[in-house]
Amino acid sequence: MTELSIFYAMLLGLLGSAHCLGMCGGISSAIAMGINRQNNHPLLLLFSFNTGRVLSYALAGGILGGLGWLIESPLPA
Repeated sequence: MTELSIFYAMLLGLLGSAHCLGMCGGISSAIAMGINRQNNHPLLLLFSFNTGRVLSYALAGGILGGLGWLIESPLPA
């Protein structure tokens, strides 16, 4: 691995962390602050949050992939 590719990998990691902080930071902080000692199911809250996050990214990826496929596929003659 060259030094240049390591630099770009580090740069992408830093940019990705800023995205995660902006997109998920407030929601995950609110969930963490909402978990109290009387709540018997804090893992259910965290599981629900992460499931929704993964499914929304999968849905967005599917929509954009479908749009790319429509744009790339030739029109029938």
